[in-house]
Amino acid sequence: MRRGFSLSVKLLPAIIFSIIAVSYFIFVKSEFNFEREEEKIFRKEAQSYIAGVTNNTKTWLLSQALMISHDKTVQEAYIENTPFRIKEEFEFFWKTLHNKFKIEEMHFFKYPYINFFSFSSISTKPLVLSHREDIEFIQSAFTPDAYFFICKRYPGLRASYPISYNGKLLGAVSFGISIETFRNYLAKPENREKVFYLLSRNILEKNLDKDSFSFWISRATHKDKNFYYFHIKESFSKNQLNKGFLRDKNKFVYFYPMKDFKGKVLGYIGISKDYSYLFNFIYRIGIIFVGASVLVIILVFLVCVGEVRYLENQKNTVLNLLDMMKRRDFSSVEKFCSSYRATGDIFDDIVSKIDFINKEMKTYLQMVYSKLKTASQKALTDALTEAFNRHALENVEKSFKDRHYSALMIDIDHFKAINDKYGHEAGDRVLKELVRKLRDKIRDNDKIFRYGGEEFVVLLPETSKENAKKLAERIRKHIEETEVEIGEGKKIKVTVSIGVAERKEGETIEDAIKRADEAMYRAKKAGRNRVSD
Repeated sequence: MRRGFSLSVKLLPAIIFSIIAVSYFIFVKSEFNFEREEEKIFRKEAQSYIAGVTNNTKTWLLSQALMISHDKTVQEAYIENTPFRIKEEFEFFWKTLHNKFKIEEMHFFKYPYINFFSFSSISTKPLVLSHREDIEFIQSAFTPDAYFFICKRYPGLRASYPISYNGKLLGAVSFGISIETFRNYLAKPENREKVFYLLSRNILEKNLDKDSFSFWISRATHKDKNFYYFHIKESFSKNQLNKGFLRDKNKFVYFYPMKDFKGKVLGYIGISKDYSYLFNFIYRIGIIFVGASVLVIILVFLVCVGEVRYLENQKNTVLNLLDMMKRRDFSSVEKFCSSYRATGDIFDDIVSKIDFINKEMKTYLQMVYSKLKTASQKALTDALTEAFNRHALENVEKSFKDRHYSALMIDIDHFKAINDKYGHEAGDRVLKELVRKLRDKIRDNDKIFRYGGEEFVVLLPETSKENAKKLAERIRKHIEETEVEIGEGKKIKVTVSIGVAERKEGETIEDAIKRADEAMYRAKKAGRNRVSD
């Protein structure tokens, strides 16, 4: 017995060393796998986030360009060659877009690429154009598009939409935001992520005019022979940029190419994040865990096997919590941490750290989802009336397919006369008041869309034509009895003409709306302020 005990004591250092070596190897391998997994998650989330914000911004810009390009006043201004009408009609709209959404320019071109009229916050000097390839491309293809660009005044993101009348191309309208504004859309100051961008040196020097070039290079924080860098003070090789990802020790960097309408790369948007705090934390936790494990194993070896079971329970709990976090079951982790009773050992610290990381991850994901939801809602909502816009109408086509519904086409009577007599601000108040009155009478699942200038479409799910006509009459009467406050104590009365159509088998939403529109015009011809089917 004594000889066996002596042999065991001699082997104890070797056993302990083996346990430490194996534990350290497992920890290093786990840390490596964890870092690789974090790298995959970062790349996927960064790509998805930038692409999502980019697409939502493009969609919103295109929706604004679509609305403007289909406006009757714009078409008449082009046909009559009266650009001042565009200024009179859309100056308030332009100021709203610039103040609320930082739109830098709203530019109208007359075919082929003549500068017809422009609203701009960057310069009051008239823009002299010799050639605009993107506008020429949009007009020749007769197709709208959104893309990154570097023009004479600034780099940014632009949406262009052709303007036509009866199939004849009149010109195009473009909306543009600065790349700095777009970066602010992406920036998340509450997180450790850093958003930056770099622009091609050759393209900047070639495209920007002298004053704009001086302004932009003065804002650059770094430069090399290929790019000017903004909000970052380091260079990246072409190979790194082409790969789209870089890992520099504990820092991950993702690069998103900014392409123009031809697919040419103008520069890159980058997101970098320093994971030192996380990897160091995991490393410290791992070291503590390994040390605790060795201590427990020694105690178990010398005292009792019961401590091994206790350690196994702790390990399984940690793994279960990490697995919950991996599955984004944050509520279960919060429930465990809130009901956890302190044991006075290292496991308390582990649970506390896991609880902290769990809350941070949950907050981060909620913030990302909230921003995406807000951007999506802005792209589908009319800025003035807060009703859905034409783009939203296109999106509900699938949800209304094969459903029974009726459509109302509502047009404000003598709306142009209101604008002419009282001004466009009064007209805007009438439009907003009309939407409020419509919401007073419709159900929660009914949908209001601003279809044109003073035209609105209301979709009534599971509603027959007879019930739709009754609702339309109530709406007509409700609006007729309303006085609209237009400022300076003045009030006016307005009336509407309403067309009603019930969807027929096999019809699309546009088919039903077209019939409702025809019914509305019959109401107009019959004397206005009435309902027709």
